[in-house]
Amino acid sequence: METRTKIFVAITLAIVVVIASTSLYIITRPTEERILIYTSDSGIELMLDATIPAFKAKTGIKVSYVIPGGSGAVVNKIIAEKNNPSADIAIASLPSMLGGKIEGALERYVSSEGMYIPDAFKDPDGYFTGWFAFHTVLAYNPNLVVNPPTSFTDLLNPEYDGKLAYPDPTTSGNGLRFLSALIKTMGEDEAFAFLAELESYIARHDSLPLGEFIDKGELWIQVSDDSIITSEVMEEHLTDQYMCVTEEGVIAGYVAIAITKNAPHLEEAKQLIDFMLSEEGQTCVTEGYGYPCREGMEEHIPEDLANVWEPFFGKPVIPLDWEEISENMEAWKTRWAEEIQPLGG
Repeated sequence: METRTKIFVAITLAIVVVIASTSLYIITRPTEERILIYTSDSGIELMLDATIPAFKAKTGIKVSYVIPGGSGAVVNKIIAEKNNPSADIAIASLPSMLGGKIEGALERYVSSEGMYIPDAFKDPDGYFTGWFAFHTVLAYNPNLVVNPPTSFTDLLNPEYDGKLAYPDPTTSGNGLRFLSALIKTMGEDEAFAFLAELESYIARHDSLPLGEFIDKGELWIQVSDDSIITSEVMEEHLTDQYMCVTEEGVIAGYVAIAITKNAPHLEEAKQLIDFMLSEEGQTCVTEGYGYPCREGMEEHIPEDLANVWEPFFGKPVIPLDWEEISENMEAWKTRWAEEIQPLGG
């Protein structure tokens, strides 16, 4: 009986060891590897949900993404993890992405598809490339503005007194891009002198422009964002607002893609960047109302979107210097708050 008991105990222990070993394997076995993207929010998930299946169908490589928050949150996360990165690719707007470059959190990669991306939408040193653009434009009510402005100085038309708006550049990316474009095309002192004269015509400085004010005729013209206008026209049917681009050119910002320093899946990440910049990959950004950065994509844009975006087709882009903006934006914001904001009613 004692011998049988010993045998039973030995068998039982063996079974326990096998079960424990199996459980440990189940718990600790590595998950299936895939490219990981850290991305900002604001509709980008719609673009990725179109991009990722197309890329997987072409390469067999799996991709997933995490949204830490806005562009600042994405860049802060890749900087914090730069010595032991989890993500392979970061997606963020400018000037946030510039911080990743400055802090050494990005891998230099010049894609073969980058030759089709204008210089205005890529880092001159090759650390990030524009994936999609968004435009700061003048939105106007065509029932009230028969001849829309052809230059920034046309906004100083007495007919527009109390009927204009542009976003507060201290709290709005659109406002900062508008201010930066004025400085680029006029010079800093001239731009602030223009804004000082314009201020008496301004009804509001909302951080987020709302098309309903244009659509209802409460405002005649406002500086806005083409992606916001597009969403309002397509989904909210605020159709009494059109876009116009002045002779100075399109004020374009962009969301960039970059490979993280020491990316865990470097070669696969390069393939994904190449695809995202290709013709096929660039068509995916329109799913979230993003405008392709790649040249010659007009014919690939769905007709309903093309009808809204036609005003900036083929127009020159004001070449904003994002390093200059990053270095000077706090001083510009302070100057605006001290010189322009007190002039408002």
